[in-house]
Amino acid sequence: MAEVMVLANGVKASGSGVYLSDSLDVHILQDILDDLAPKIPRSSEFESATARQVVESASTAMKDWATILRCLESSLAEFPVIQAAMDDCLGLLSVHWEDVARWMSFFIQWASPSDVPPFLSLGCCVQIMRTIATNVDANIFKSQIASTLCTVDVLFNFLFLGDPHTPGRAGRIRLGHTSTCSIAHLYHLLSQHDVQKQSLTARLSSASLRQREAFVSSLVQRIQELPASPSDAEGLVSAAEDLAKFVGPTSFLFASGFKRDFERQKFVLNASKAIGRIAEAGVSHSVQDPLIWWYLMHCIRFMAELAAFPRWRKLSYRLIEGGIISSILYVFPRISHTDGSPKGLRELDRALTTILPFLTERGGLHAARVLGGIKSSPGGRRASWVFENIIEGTYASFDRAMVAFGGPRSVTVCCGLKVSSLFSPTHGRDMASIKTCKNCRFYFYCSKLCQQEDWVSFHSRECTRAQHKRKYRVPAAPKACHRQALIRPTCLPGSHCKPQSPPATPDHRERQQQRPSEPSFIA
Repeated sequence: MAEVMVLANGVKASGSGVYLSDSLDVHILQDILDDLAPKIPRSSEFESATARQVVESASTAMKDWATILRCLESSLAEFPVIQAAMDDCLGLLSVHWEDVARWMSFFIQWASPSDVPPFLSLGCCVQIMRTIATNVDANIFKSQIASTLCTVDVLFNFLFLGDPHTPGRAGRIRLGHTSTCSIAHLYHLLSQHDVQKQSLTARLSSASLRQREAFVSSLVQRIQELPASPSDAEGLVSAAEDLAKFVGPTSFLFASGFKRDFERQKFVLNASKAIGRIAEAGVSHSVQDPLIWWYLMHCIRFMAELAAFPRWRKLSYRLIEGGIISSILYVFPRISHTDGSPKGLRELDRALTTILPFLTERGGLHAARVLGGIKSSPGGRRASWVFENIIEGTYASFDRAMVAFGGPRSVTVCCGLKVSSLFSPTHGRDMASIKTCKNCRFYFYCSKLCQQEDWVSFHSRECTRAQHKRKYRVPAAPKACHRQALIRPTCLPGSHCKPQSPPATPDHRERQQQRPSEPSFIA
């Protein structure tokens, strides 16, 4: 086995994976797993030589498994014959995965800056997890391992990992020459597929309130520390990528497993601040890579989906006003001046389409501002007071159904499900052709035909009247009791005022005299 490990670590030729697959045997793999003792020593037992030997043996087993999986995974695309050996490794690993996951959690929790095996084994644990989380649908053993709750526990322990050199900061692990955080990459990989999403949701649903708060706090702390290395353009792009990998999966978890407004608000507002920091650093360092702006707009799109929740109207307004709109106005001018791909425009379309019902409900979609080189279409309603403070001092504006950015580029927001390319110039329409649903007034369409198609296929089953309409009509003339006019049609018994009755007619006076008096329960 030592010869195989030396070959895998030292030889970088593509044929090393083939040689390793031929040399591996189930008995060899089982011997490596036998080094993982079923009982993990406690912290008070580390002073003994026996406990340290158990930990060192487990660390060596982790390194061997990481080496084998990395070597086979790197050669699998070029030599498909290695797939049988990879299946043997993953199948045996799935049988003993609970023991492997317990030792991974031990190494993560007891990581320290000294040269002890737990700290040296963190990279090996990340390598094993990355191999399992990559292409989960292509292998049944990977799917079985990734769907277990112990895998989710290992991922959460990685998120709780602190920096051993700087107490109070979140720990970051990098593999190879990449500058992106491997923990963010694992969090992104383990939340892409339906089976993994169900496992994450199940674990969060069964967690206590304190555990949920710790989970959100760990994500917020990692977001607050971005960008970690703002001295170069590559570090800023990596920080934007890490932020996108944190925001995307969290938006799904909040939508499915979290019911508290405070956690949602805390995450969105801190992510908005991180977007502002990265964008400001990108402008000051003159970053030419358009990926940084696409990553940031990608985050904004997920944040819009996270904020626009019908059950939390008041919170949605607060998040859209305090984070989403300001992030869009800050990032989009940089996207509009980059050359090439329309990915940023597509993400902007999704974000605007998501928050469109909330903007139209508050009347904030019209903002008549002409600043810088960016114009807005003339006409329209007055800007809402909700967005006056945000729009002031910026050089961007929202129109009722179009956002024009200083040139031929335009974004037409249409709620029709059959509109496949919202950012295409072919969907540009005159303001006279913009149609809105007359019932709910939440949905806008680029044409009457698109509105009719969406009504037949989808919108007729979900359309309801606007929730912001008053339940009781306030009379034009003031009455003696303002409570009666604004809150309820009749005053409460025992209140300081009495509802005014209509003038009594002769017939009405006779009926009152004939009616028996009702008992009074008020002292």
